[in-house]
Amino acid sequence: MSREILYEIGSLRLKLYPTTTYFEIIDGHKRLSTYLNTIDQIPSLMTLLIQTLMDEVLKYQEQIEKLVEHEKKDLKEYEETYEKKRKEDYPEDYLRRIEVYIEKARGKVEVYEKLINTCTRLVKELDKCYSLLINFMDLRSKL
Repeated sequence: MSREILYEIGSLRLKLYPTTTYFEIIDGHKRLSTYLNTIDQIPSLMTLLIQTLMDEVLKYQEQIEKLVEHEKKDLKEYEETYEKKRKEDYPEDYLRRIEVYIEKARGKVEVYEKLINTCTRLVKELDKCYSLLINFMDLRSKL
């Protein structure tokens, strides 16, 4: 007997039906499964998942902000070292190695800053989605 699995994320399998969503979690030889009503129960699950994701993204963003500050400090020190060594007439190959490191560090800082901006935008969009889901559930409860 074969089953059609639409989505599989690690040990979580999902199958979508017209009014329900099937969830199956596989842990070794154990299998836990359930059907949730897509309109009535999935929004509650989604609010929990969104809130959890927002919290984790904010924690991750804080870690990245600490890393970018450390990288900026290192970059500044290497730039100062480069200028000092250049004035002291160090060999060109030595100066090029420092230049390569500086360019890599600048690239890393740029990626970190883009990641921080992406995290900020992601949290804002997730918050909007969370608010919409709460509003949707509230309005549905009044019917």
